[in-house]
Amino acid sequence: MTISNESVAPEKMEGKFQAKLICFILGAGSLIALNNLWTMGDYYYQVFPVRISSFQKL
Repeated sequence: MTISNESVAPEKMEGKFQAKLICFILGAGSLIALNNLWTMGDYYYQVFPVRISSFQKL
């Protein structure tokens, strides 16, 4: 059984690279999803343009 002293800094940071990799993958995934939403909005605006006059007849 090992007794740890909390006042001493750890000698080696274990899992630091894996943590950075996971954060990078999650961040890139979020940006890709957001970019797809913006692109989809631009595409549908070109395919189905909004006509202000069509809303006035309602």
